[in-house]
Amino acid sequence: MTISVTGDPSTPYQGGVSLAETLGGALLTVEGEQHTVALSGASDCVNDVVARYLVAPESPAAEQRCTL
Repeated sequence: MTISVTGDPSTPYQGGVSLAETLGGALLTVEGEQHTVALSGASDCVNDVVARYLVAPESPAAEQRCTL
C-alpha cells in the first residue's frame, strides 16, 4: 500500500501514484499538506486504514481518500 498526500512538500503526489502503479499495489490518497502521515495522529482515517492493512492485511478500497 502506498500513501500519497496531495500537498506533500517533499514528495509530489503523482510520485506516489506512480509508485503504487509500479508496485501493483493499493493507493491511499490523503488530501492535505503534510509529509509522513501514517500513524502520525494527524488523521484517524489514515490511522484506521494503516492499522487494517498491517493486521489483516486489508488494502484500502479503490479510490479511497482521507483528509487531514
